[in-house]
Amino acid sequence: MRKKWIMLSSAMIGMSILLLTNQQGVKAATTEEMTIAYQKHLADEKIAQEVVHYVAKLYKFKYEVTDIIDEEKVSSAREMYTNLTPSQMAIAKKNGASFMLRQCEERVQIQQEANVFKAYVDSIDINSYRALGQLNQAYSDFVQLSSAAEELAEASYEQAKAMEVTVNQNRVKRVENLIIEAGTDESLVWKARQQYSILTDKQKEMFNPDFVTKLEKAEAQIKFEEPIHQFESVADELYMFIEDGDYQERVKEARQYYNALTSEQKAVAKKSYKKLLTNEQTVKDQKAAANVDKAIRNIRFSTSKNYKSTVKKVRSQYDKLTKAQKKFLIYKEVLTDHEKTIDMRAAGDVANDMEKINRRSSKAQIKKVNTAYKKLTTKQKKYIPKKTYQHFKTFLK
Repeated sequence: MRKKWIMLSSAMIGMSILLLTNQQGVKAATTEEMTIAYQKHLADEKIAQEVVHYVAKLYKFKYEVTDIIDEEKVSSAREMYTNLTPSQMAIAKKNGASFMLRQCEERVQIQQEANVFKAYVDSIDINSYRALGQLNQAYSDFVQLSSAAEELAEASYEQAKAMEVTVNQNRVKRVENLIIEAGTDESLVWKARQQYSILTDKQKEMFNPDFVTKLEKAEAQIKFEEPIHQFESVADELYMFIEDGDYQERVKEARQYYNALTSEQKAVAKKSYKKLLTNEQTVKDQKAAANVDKAIRNIRFSTSKNYKSTVKKVRSQYDKLTKAQKKFLIYKEVLTDHEKTIDMRAAGDVANDMEKINRRSSKAQIKKVNTAYKKLTTKQKKYIPKKTYQHFKTFLK
């Protein structure tokens, strides 16, 4: 073919020489100049063909969808094509270099689009709480890819789906383990319920129904035990507040908690109920003691005429108290002081009568004082001064 081109070129050169010699004022072209032009043409064709062959090797991706094109080589090809002279570029373009190069560059864009998706999927940590949200974003991004990019990113899309299955399995397993760990611990059961409630519908479908039943039973048990624990926490600590002003209100509150229990719950709370009964008896003892204390305080309002009978009456009330009730008395010493006053008054009256006895006193007067003395209690007799009694004793002989 090259020989034919040379023969054709020679004929053309000859014709050109004849044409040039026939034109006025035009310098005849030499064979040497035409040879130089022809050699330049061959050199341009060689350079252009090198670019064409380089681009064609890259263009082979068109024959196999999954084939990956080298982006750096495509960039180099564009640089080589751009650096061609106009005549070289014309030859390369005529041989399809421009078309193939555009196709390769479009392929690079598609690869980059797919690679962005692949990199995003590879960056997802399946152990992160954000994993599902990121996977959903990946699915959304995949739909927006061009069809060609989708084909290149198909493997990453399948990878994302497999990751989703793993994430779902891991989350379901964590909740199942939490239910096992929780038992009937209220805080852990509450946490397990919260974690179960935020599972997706897909994850709940994967959830073992036996664990749901276990969680529901634990919640039912907690609901059953909660009022029992509330009652027990109040009843078991009542003893700590016996001396406090709100003790009786606390006992009343414990009784209300107990009354709100079902018969089944009351059967469980027997031990604490006994403590409640003990404290309710303590309240009764406190109230009984408080009534006597009030009576003792009111003695001061009695008249001199009924003072003695009032003190005696209060003493009777005091004696009726049990040993446990007497422990809560506040004014016991006040009652004793009142009784001491009565004894001192009785002894004082007799002592005054004894001091009035003298040699002129009749036997009847002496007998009357002696009878009064004998009526005194042992405690009252102690309040009569020894000197006074010795004086009176001399008249008894």
